[in-house]
Amino acid sequence: PDAVFIDQTGVGAGVVDRLRQLGHSVIGVDAAGRPVTAQPRFLNRRAEMWWLLADWLRNGGAVPDDAELVSELTAPTYRFDASGRLQLEAKTELKARGLPSPDKADALALTFAAPVVRRPVQLPGAAPMGRAAHDYDPYQQRE
Repeated sequence: PDAVFIDQTGVGAGVVDRLRQLGHSVIGVDAAGRPVTAQPRFLNRRAEMWWLLADWLRNGGAVPDDAELVSELTAPTYRFDASGRLQLEAKTELKARGLPSPDKADALALTFAAPVVRRPVQLPGAAPMGRAAHDYDPYQQRE
């Protein structure tokens, strides 16, 4: 993958640690933490990521035809706190309404935690990126 984002709040912290221990490059995201945008528009990182996801969808983004994902994306409500910051409905509030935790939707929202630069594709059998396919020695004696 070009990037792996994991919510490191709660049990996710152990997942991040273990994956790093195994040599994987992962980016821990504190969904309950402060938003990264300069505007004080969002209560926390989770609300910010969900807003970016919604904005992407409004601008033509598309999700798989997955009824569970669509249900999770449309389940949480939002409100504004006393400071006018957007606040997404908490998972405990969803549970109180008899709805499951939006795990798939949260995973999708995590993909909006930071911009990702796509890695170049390495084709099987091709020379490693940045290296020539053959070593060329201009001083080698040729027949």
